[in-house]
Amino acid sequence: MEGARAQGWQIASASTRNSPYPEAAIDGRQQWVDQRRTPAGGPRTGRPRPRPVTEPTKAIASKRPFAPCGIVGSMEPLHPDRAAVEAQIRAAFAGVRLGKGVSLRQAQAIDRYGDGITEDEFDTLPGAEITNSWSDVPFSELERDCIAHLDDDGLRYYLPALMLSLLSNYDPGSMRVIGTIAALYPKSTGIPSRSYEYLTEDQHRAIACFLNALPSLVTLDTEDSKCVARALRNYWGKFAVPLPQSGL
Repeated sequence: MEGARAQGWQIASASTRNSPYPEAAIDGRQQWVDQRRTPAGGPRTGRPRPRPVTEPTKAIASKRPFAPCGIVGSMEPLHPDRAAVEAQIRAAFAGVRLGKGVSLRQAQAIDRYGDGITEDEFDTLPGAEITNSWSDVPFSELERDCIAHLDDDGLRYYLPALMLSLLSNYDPGSMRVIGTIAALYPKSTGIPSRSYEYLTEDQHRAIACFLNALPSLVTLDTEDSKCVARALRNYWGKFAVPLPQSGL
């Protein structure tokens, strides 16, 4: 076993389980995600208070023009073309495979700190999963509570399926939804921010298009609405272009 999967197993090892802060050893984002877990029979807990919204200065300084279309505060009514948004996601991530990245079931094993699974079993988990066609990954697999433990290759592979699932089946209490929005919410303070340098420019634009259109295509709850807006302002807004409109 080598690469990210080997590191994933090491994270799930007994030494990590004995750490006083195992989530920090796995991924700083998990601390943020954990605070939104839904207790059995109880309401969803809240998120830490987001950092204040700032002007998108990096976007203004970028070579690409900053497009406020779709961002909270826009004065124009938006009717984005959902089919066009979905088509852009599909085109940008066409042909992406998991490769040696961490799979959903491996991420779930990491979430359990490797309990009940051997190293060999961990390494063979992707063999029972769809790893060469993200569009064929079953919805039940996307619902696994583990997105925070995906590595870069794993997130790039599953992200298009996750984004499309939010457009078709948004559930603010689902860890599929919570984990996807968390994975696209970069921060410069507190929880370490994920790097997105491994994504192509087309993939950046598709994600920006998705975040731009999401508030108009589904009814986001208050917390998700804030996080999407801040994600655009913190990073993704500089890749935004005018949204395709439905003509309504």
